[in-house]
Amino acid sequence: MKKFLAIAANLGVVAFIGAAIGTFLNYLFGLRIGFNGEKLPDDPVIGAVFVVMAALFGVGAFFLNRSVGASQ
Repeated sequence: MKKFLAIAANLGVVAFIGAAIGTFLNYLFGLRIGFNGEKLPDDPVIGAVFVVMAALFGVGAFFLNRSVGASQ
């Protein structure tokens, strides 16, 4: 179960970092980065929220990965 949570946390980090990068690129260059006809927001505040969420998931992933590695 811990391995599954560690994988989910790592994927969350990647997803939030990707969303933050896309959001900042949309804001800075007026792009329409997104998928399925929907674009990411072009608001820098939500980009900062994505960065904070990536950091929180990163801290969780760090401790989960450390505990999974110690149990093996």
